[in-house]
Amino acid sequence: MLHLFAFSLATDLAKNQLDNARLSQANKEVESFLKSNNTEIPHTSHTSSESDRMKVLLDKIISITDATSDEKTVNNITGFLQKVNRDNHIDSTSCSRVFERTINQAFRKSGSLLEERQLNHLRELPLEELRRRSPEEIDEVLDLEEWRTKAAGHGARDGTDTATKEILSCFKNSSSRLDLEGLNLTYFPSRILRYFPQLESINISRNSIKTISIPPVMTNLKTIDLSNCDLTSAEIPLLPNLKKLNIGGNKLETITLSPSLEEVQLDYNKFKGVDLSKMQNLKSISLMGNDLESVKLPSPAHKLERVYLSYNKLESIDLSKIPKKTNIDLSHNQFTKRPQAICDIDLRDNPLQAKNPSKKRKLN
Repeated sequence: MLHLFAFSLATDLAKNQLDNARLSQANKEVESFLKSNNTEIPHTSHTSSESDRMKVLLDKIISITDATSDEKTVNNITGFLQKVNRDNHIDSTSCSRVFERTINQAFRKSGSLLEERQLNHLRELPLEELRRRSPEEIDEVLDLEEWRTKAAGHGARDGTDTATKEILSCFKNSSSRLDLEGLNLTYFPSRILRYFPQLESINISRNSIKTISIPPVMTNLKTIDLSNCDLTSAEIPLLPNLKKLNIGGNKLETITLSPSLEEVQLDYNKFKGVDLSKMQNLKSISLMGNDLESVKLPSPAHKLERVYLSYNKLESIDLSKIPKKTNIDLSHNQFTKRPQAICDIDLRDNPLQAKNPSKKRKLN
């Protein structure tokens, strides 16, 4: 019995010595690799075992792998670790599991960078060529899965699945119109729109998306409907072909308006002042139910036909250059005097003063 115990002890001792020898050699190779890559080698206590030293060095390798976005560097690390494992039989030592995890992490990073490279290649394709790719590849380029993930916590009423299907169909068919009205969307990734320069009409009304940014590449847009979306921010660049804009029923305080616009609806927002003076193509403007204290109408205004400014805080307005054909609704404001104009004006429910108020008789 004693002989068996002594044999077992001797066997364990020999195995430990072999493990230490293999790990020691592997540690030297890892240190040499770090030096060749101009990486500071981490220090450990002189009393640390070769196993502990290996774990510290592998932590350093992992930090390098995580920090880099260079696919070649990660592939070099992966190949190096495989060689060290193979040459020193690390898989039979006490560090086998931690070494295996490190290799697997390097593999995952390599795979991730490969996917990113392939995705970047797809993103750089001309749109016509991208449309011929599989729905899965297009889905990935448009980041639709990220959109679905962000919307997942908003419940079944959120129509993101319907929206993404509509977007895929619109992209594949190069449609001129995108309609996402009334889908209860709580988030809309504006960056998607850069892949839709062909669009002439976009309708995202009756949602709850808070913010949106129309990219400058959408120069073919003629109609935009962002009404009733609870928007607090809307970035719309100067688009040369834009004719109709409906952004009523939001919480906007500022907006950029393209001079090409003919019909504009900005009702029920929080605008206090709007300058339309350079919008000479304007035919109809509606700014009902805002907090307007000042408005500058187009000058000249040869095309202007309808102006709706009711339910605001206006006390004065310059109508001297407004043509006779124009109908202007100034009802429910704060006018005390009738503006000078040759056009029809609705001034109902304003505190107008009589032109010639009757004088009270003096009492004798």
